[in-house]
Amino acid sequence: MTTRGEPERLLPSQFALDTDEFLRRFAAKELLYFQREDPDQPELPERVIVLDQGVRTWGSVRLALAAATFSLLAPRAKRCASVRLFLTSARGPIDITGQDVEAVADLLESSDLTPDPFSCLLLALHETAKGTAPRDVILLTHPRSVRHFMTPFENLRPNDRVFALAVDERGKAELGEWLLSGFATIRSFRVDLEAAENAKPESELDAPRPVPGAAGEWTGDIEPVPFPFRVGLLAEPQMFGFDATGEWLVIVSQNGILHGLAFDGSAAEVLPRAFHGSVVLDQVDAVLGVAGGVVVCGRTNAGTQQLQQVAVHYDRATRRVTSHLLGPAILEARWAAYPDLHCITLRTETVTGCALDLGTGGRYSKVTDTGLVSRARGAWDRSSKGGTPPFTLPVLSKTSVPEQTTIEQPYLNFIDKGFRVRRAEGIWAGAYLCNPLCDGKPLLEGATIHSAQLAGDVLALSLLNAGQRKLVLFRGPHGAILGEVTHSIRYAFSLSPDGELLARRDAMRSVVVSKSVDAAKPIATAPHAALHNALDVRLDAEPFRLTIAIGTFAHTFRLLNGELRYSLALGWDNFPEPKVPFTALARQASPIKYDEGRFPSNEGAASGPWRAVLDRLGQVLLYAKGELVAVFVVRRERAAAWIPGGVFWGTPALIGGPATPDAEKKIGRAIQNAGG
Repeated sequence: MTTRGEPERLLPSQFALDTDEFLRRFAAKELLYFQREDPDQPELPERVIVLDQGVRTWGSVRLALAAATFSLLAPRAKRCASVRLFLTSARGPIDITGQDVEAVADLLESSDLTPDPFSCLLLALHETAKGTAPRDVILLTHPRSVRHFMTPFENLRPNDRVFALAVDERGKAELGEWLLSGFATIRSFRVDLEAAENAKPESELDAPRPVPGAAGEWTGDIEPVPFPFRVGLLAEPQMFGFDATGEWLVIVSQNGILHGLAFDGSAAEVLPRAFHGSVVLDQVDAVLGVAGGVVVCGRTNAGTQQLQQVAVHYDRATRRVTSHLLGPAILEARWAAYPDLHCITLRTETVTGCALDLGTGGRYSKVTDTGLVSRARGAWDRSSKGGTPPFTLPVLSKTSVPEQTTIEQPYLNFIDKGFRVRRAEGIWAGAYLCNPLCDGKPLLEGATIHSAQLAGDVLALSLLNAGQRKLVLFRGPHGAILGEVTHSIRYAFSLSPDGELLARRDAMRSVVVSKSVDAAKPIATAPHAALHNALDVRLDAEPFRLTIAIGTFAHTFRLLNGELRYSLALGWDNFPEPKVPFTALARQASPIKYDEGRFPSNEGAASGPWRAVLDRLGQVLLYAKGELVAVFVVRRERAAAWIPGGVFWGTPALIGGPATPDAEKKIGRAIQNAGG
């Protein structure tokens, strides 16, 4: 204490002093009272893990519990003084000191016929009772074992805690603690056991499917800088579009970033954006499914003064991108695809627009026509009767009057506790009044429908009911419920043209594709990439060295005898090297000025003939004399590299498959030759 007075009237600075001020006041005898206290260092507990390998935890449950065991044994996850492992298949503690991962895995694969794990749990409590250090005992078992155990524990000290992590066959998990009053749940959650069983280790990932063209790269009207890695979704998904056969999904994200997702188990790839008149297409309005690919429709200035409508054809078979300018931008334009005619149409309420034949490039409109337009004329005539599925339905109440339009468009008539689909063709044409029930109660009673989509005989409704946000699927014509999934009304979703498939964005920023009849079971998933877009880049020319750092991880690439050499260092944030400013003059040597949003003007490094440019999508581009030499990507402790021609090196999870044979030599030789 440094002054007199009432404690509530004293300032904090009168209680705490820095070192120099304390010594001055101590020497001047101005301190009224002081006492040295050592900081309180809590004693780390001993961790005791008990794994149930009995009859209730076989199959997928065992996989989940074994994964939890590995997590609790991980060095970074310890936060404890020591770890001891007990298994119901063993008669004593397992010594894991010096054991490699494979040896521990063999122990966890063992099984026994014990009905419950509590004899092993009591043994673990007895074996670790010596000493005074606190204990955290964690039992990994099945929920039924937890509920049937009510016996109080012995050999517990005041600072001991006993937890249980229980997982059942459906993936329902529960974490709780045994207190004096009984077992108390701390947290409940769900584990996707089916997806976990189908997951492959990185070493077993399939290589990307071979496609025609040079090394499978896209050609045509595409932006100059590619993104060759398959790391997941680079941006927030906002729109979806299936091809005509439902074999390929194109995902539109912020700034027009495109991803293509096949349903064969391969990772999603980043599609190049259309490039016309030195401008990329970053305003996308629709994605239309056609035979063998999709058409991405949007608006661009295309190097002109006026905003233009553009249709970009992505032909998946030939890996070629073709853009078509369709004239000045039209307000409230309606796009439609006719896969049987290989045509698309652009139409408005005033019957303006045109039809485009994707095969011949011919266009037909009421005013002019160019090229071969017989199929385009047929598509234009059919567009007067309405668009093509999937239809986004306006939702009208029973008192609303639909607007009179020249184009017949289906809409949803929401009536009290039911709905009717109006102006629809096919199975929904009967306009039945559907009153869906859930657990014997009207599903739509008190609900707010946010959006509706119709394709084939499937209707999808995104709604809010009693505080629950969900996506519900119905089968026409009577509105039988196919299923429902939790789904925020803010997230995008789309049906395939035949209504058989559903694509949606989930709470983890991933895209999930499933069959409409079983929406909760995914057939393909594109996770969020979680790449870093604020990388620290350092570059040296003599000898060549490129360092890409994020947080404490520093990835360094060098050349040794013409081969690429890679090293990873931790603690980079404590000893960063001086950074050379990336001047505007150095930037001008790289052909990246077409997109200031993707390539920030002041991010990168330059040394000798080299220019390292930061890509806001998470890449680092290496240029020499204005030519792209190599591309690098890092994510925490993982790294990958690519050179034009389709040569990949690095972690399979970043590449989407195994590395190219002799990738270190090929990439090192390319860098060495480019640098002279």
